[in-house]
Amino acid sequence: MTIKTIEMSNKEITYTLIALKKYEKELLSQDGELAEDAGNDIIFIQAIIERLSQAKKKE
Repeated sequence: MTIKTIEMSNKEITYTLIALKKYEKELLSQDGELAEDAGNDIIFIQAIIERLSQAKKKE
């Protein structure tokens, strides 16, 4: 895995977190086969939310 560094303002991080949390909520509300397909997406989205939240706290 290659790690990339990007620069984001606090405001950009906040808006990105809002969008990711909204997407996470949509994925978690799916039923049946859609929920099975969304499983991997949820894992990745939650990991990104955690990383961005930690980055935001460091400032």
